[in-house]
Amino acid sequence: GAGGEAVGNTSPAEPKEEITVTDSRFTGFDRSDQPFSISARNAVQDENDASKVRLQSVDAEVRHKSGQQIAIKSNAAVYDANSKTIDLKGDVRISSTGGFDARMAEARVDIDRHRLRSEVPVKVVHPRGVIQANGMEIEDDGARILFFNRVKARFGAESSKGSQE
Repeated sequence: GAGGEAVGNTSPAEPKEEITVTDSRFTGFDRSDQPFSISARNAVQDENDASKVRLQSVDAEVRHKSGQQIAIKSNAAVYDANSKTIDLKGDVRISSTGGFDARMAEARVDIDRHRLRSEVPVKVVHPRGVIQANGMEIEDDGARILFFNRVKARFGAESSKGSQE
């Protein structure tokens, strides 16, 4: 039968030539020689700026010097090879093997400096409690975490009740 799926892409103005890569993976090392990898379901490179790649269904992993893994997921992102930054958009989630779990709508990751900054509402659940703020910056592979703009924290409450969404 030919009545199956509707085509999702119905934008009238198609962009100029672009190259789409499916199931792509970028790997490399940051300035501390720690490995990082970024995988995406689709990667689209705009011919106007070869250093920028638009990604869909992003899954990134960064290893901390201590051996702790930090996983970063988002619906979409723009990877800039020149500045080694990733602009994450849509259901951004950052989690570490230490039990830290942060969610926000968008964030920018600076791979070389091991810094993540978000200026939108963020909710962090970790083993000792819950923190909500309208902005957050993570530096030094998570050794320094700064919350700003209307910060609310609750400690000790979540561990006994289990997680609430």
